[in-house]
Amino acid sequence: TKQNGEAQITTHKGRVVVPYEQVILTQLKKLTVLLQVTTACRSFFSFLVCFICNGLSKASRLQITFQLCGFSQSIKSILRSPSTFDEAALCESLRKNVNKSGYVKPTPVQKHGIPIISAGRDLMACAQTGSGKTAAFLLPILQQLMADGVAASSFSELQEPEAIIVAPTRELINQIYLEARKFAYGTCVRPVVVYGGVSTGHQIRDILRGCNVLCGTPGRLLDMIGRGKVGLSKLQYLVLDEADRMLDMGFEPDMRRLVGFPEMPSKENRQTLMFSATYPEDIQRMAADFLKTDYLFLAVGVVGGACSDVEQTFIQVTKFSKREQLLDFLRTTGTERTMVFVETKRQADFIATYLCQEKVLTTSIHGDREQREREQALADFRSGKCPVLVATSVAARGLDIQDVQHVVNFDLPNNIDDYVHRIGRTGRCGNIGKAVSFYDPEADGQLARSLVTILSKAQQEVPSWLEESAFSGPGATGFNPSRKGFASTDSRKVTGLTILSYSCLFCFFSPLWTICDLSLAVRPLTVSKVKVLTMQCNISYFIGLYYNPINCIKTDHLNKMFYLIQVAYSYIIF
Repeated sequence: TKQNGEAQITTHKGRVVVPYEQVILTQLKKLTVLLQVTTACRSFFSFLVCFICNGLSKASRLQITFQLCGFSQSIKSILRSPSTFDEAALCESLRKNVNKSGYVKPTPVQKHGIPIISAGRDLMACAQTGSGKTAAFLLPILQQLMADGVAASSFSELQEPEAIIVAPTRELINQIYLEARKFAYGTCVRPVVVYGGVSTGHQIRDILRGCNVLCGTPGRLLDMIGRGKVGLSKLQYLVLDEADRMLDMGFEPDMRRLVGFPEMPSKENRQTLMFSATYPEDIQRMAADFLKTDYLFLAVGVVGGACSDVEQTFIQVTKFSKREQLLDFLRTTGTERTMVFVETKRQADFIATYLCQEKVLTTSIHGDREQREREQALADFRSGKCPVLVATSVAARGLDIQDVQHVVNFDLPNNIDDYVHRIGRTGRCGNIGKAVSFYDPEADGQLARSLVTILSKAQQEVPSWLEESAFSGPGATGFNPSRKGFASTDSRKVTGLTILSYSCLFCFFSPLWTICDLSLAVRPLTVSKVKVLTMQCNISYFIGLYYNPINCIKTDHLNKMFYLIQVAYSYIIF
């Protein structure tokens, strides 16, 4: 122990080598733990056990810092996250366009995603809705293309873009295109967008004017390749936005057909990037067919869960009382923008007509409406001409509409991931939003447990009747939120934090380790009734502590707890 109240602990072959008896606890103010990356997990848990057993938790105002040593130079460049866009190594024209777009500083997914993509690594990124994922992949791609000095070949009969971006819906891909055009303004890079519902001839003429970045929905993109208007031999980047949707049963054949074209560079010779707010484990396993084996999994925030900036409310209803409940709610919101989600196209038109008859200015959007009608509906909603938009799942993903104050789930979706995406239309980029969901016990009972988990992870109040519904259903002897459709941690690893509460068998499920800053710690957990704490992590997931147990768990309860430490070892993915 140094006289200034600081101490440093080193590790050797995964074991803490400084005896804790030599530490004067009452004087210790700052503790630095040096961990070699190759034995980081073992070293950390060795320290954690000593931390508990030797009473270090009693040291007042003890600040603990972990430092990882032994990184290669390439890893250091990945972990060097920029705190401003000026530090992101963007060229002058791109940086000016970023500033003109109103971007002040990078969001967490941008801070960590940009250096990973710039380093040439394949990436599967999982971040909450409204966290800035689009700019996270557009900026490094555009920067590299500008640095390479690419130039679109005007009026060539075959355009060979350097980057292809694919998204599941017309509205989302058009939104990505507009962002790309904004960032690339005044540069040599030319983005183009193609999607169904509009004239093919017009889009072909647009492509033939030159194309470096091609944004498209799967069907129209494959059509353009099949017509011989788009070549793939020069492709450097393949981006799948809302990747879980792009690889589900609806779009998987199209994606396999895309990467199966003879001229498509192999996954070893291209950079593949996948972004979404949710990644079920079966989708992750499928994604491995498109990514290099050493791809990085980046998780930012409480992934797979709802954004904490969205205040979630549940109203217990019956099937035939929903319309009146919705009308009563909308009369309290006035002209505030509100999105109402329903399950069927027919229901969308029916509810929109009903609200218009009740003098509530409303428009609707769904897959059966003409593209012109869909674009007009979004324009009316964005402008405030119609402050209420009734939508099916076509609008649930990715759409970034400013100042959406409310989301109403008139019908709850069939799976929890769609719920997360729906309520993510509000509370975006740090703004506060509200989500109201109508819960019909007869129709929505299968979602109850997952909804309890979502609310708990977002640290919001769980209605007693919803909790009762979650645990009173058939076979409700325990609570396992980690089902196939509710996973947003790396499926290649065994990771997770499970806390079992003595009083109600309540589970808290969250990833432990991701490539993130120490500063991204969540609020302290309430552990006064915890009897068993199980922590699992992996060496490769110790690259940056996202979920720091020592900082997050209230130390005054440590002596009441029994620790079961399980460490899953595997190769370093770097």
